[in-house]
Amino acid sequence: MGSFKWVLVETLPCIADSRKIRAIYRLEGDVQSLLPYLASDRPSSNYNEGARVLSYKSEQRIISIDGDGNVGITQLTDLDEAERVIKEVVDWIEDVEKRKNEIDPEEYKKRRRVGIVDLLRLLPRSNCGKCGFPTCMAFAVEILEGRAQIESCQPLSHESNKSAREKIDSLLIQAGLKRDKR
Repeated sequence: MGSFKWVLVETLPCIADSRKIRAIYRLEGDVQSLLPYLASDRPSSNYNEGARVLSYKSEQRIISIDGDGNVGITQLTDLDEAERVIKEVVDWIEDVEKRKNEIDPEEYKKRRRVGIVDLLRLLPRSNCGKCGFPTCMAFAVEILEGRAQIESCQPLSHESNKSAREKIDSLLIQAGLKRDKR
């Protein structure tokens, strides 16, 4: 176990927003052996074992970490923000490294990928806004990104929606986005 050092390799214009930048960093240390643990620790991440690349969203940014220690970060306003975000990434990696014996590195394989449509078809689709989001589609996206909880959907608490709620709970548990209370 050690402290991961990082170096900025390059900055490029952000593809999604030309007013922002993306940064590529290289980490010194064995990141490759930690990738399955990182994937298992962050349920909303996507880990491609063959390509040895883990990606996830944090706020509006997409962050990718590969087995060679390259870290790509999108949607950055400037280099100060880039340094703050890479520090957060490294802090998380080091935290996972410390907790390795508590994490099942195979957990990410058990998760079912849930798409927006999978979740949306079970929501009331009333766009009532009671969850705090303007549409059920926006709410579904936020749930899948880990920024909202299904409990915020008031119509799902009604007895008439019990079956849909149970299906949603099961789907989110299978995806690793919710803990099974059993």
